Amino acid sequence: MSSLISLRYRRGGANLRGADLSAANLTLADLSNADLSNAVLIDTNLIEADLSEANLTDADLTGAFLGQANFRGTLVTQEQLNKAKSPDDIP
Repeated sequence: MSSLISLRYRRGGANLRGADLSAANLTLADLSNADLSNAVLIDTNLIEADLSEANLTDADLTGAFLGQANFRGTLVTQEQLNKAKSPDDIP
């Protein structure tokens, strides 16, 4: 069973709807196809994370670090992205 879970994680598609991931370090995380709708990502480190095709509808990205994250096909608004930290703020 654990190998199946591991395979699913590597392929993306995690269901993190409504999860509180505040201040989590998700650098280089594969979150492709993940459902992050309504997730709390305040001050979360998403540098170089793969968020391609992820659903970020109504997710709170306030203060999140998004440097070089892959947003190809991601459901996210410019308003949400504007709440994230600028690349100049990345540690």
